[in-house]
Amino acid sequence: MLQTLSLFLGIWLLFLLLAIYYLSQAPDGRVGRFRESMSEHLSAESRAKVLLREMLSEYQYQQLIKFGYLEVSSPTIDHRIYRIPGSGGLVKVYE
Repeated sequence: MLQTLSLFLGIWLLFLLLAIYYLSQAPDGRVGRFRESMSEHLSAESRAKVLLREMLSEYQYQQLIKFGYLEVSSPTIDHRIYRIPGSGGLVKVYE
């Protein structure tokens, strides 16, 4: 019984690996498109990081790297600070 189950799982795993390999090699396969979209995403993300680095001052960039957020003073309300998280999420307001 245990040997039959092991054989069945082995064959199933082999079939799964062959299917993934076949789809990744096909020009119109889903896995191939997934690989291309991930490549495009990583390229866009790296361009965004370069742009962010260019837009921030050295102090702001170091603050973002060290603490994971950027603090920006309100241009219209005195003593108000916006804390903007670097990895997404809600902006916090401190007065």
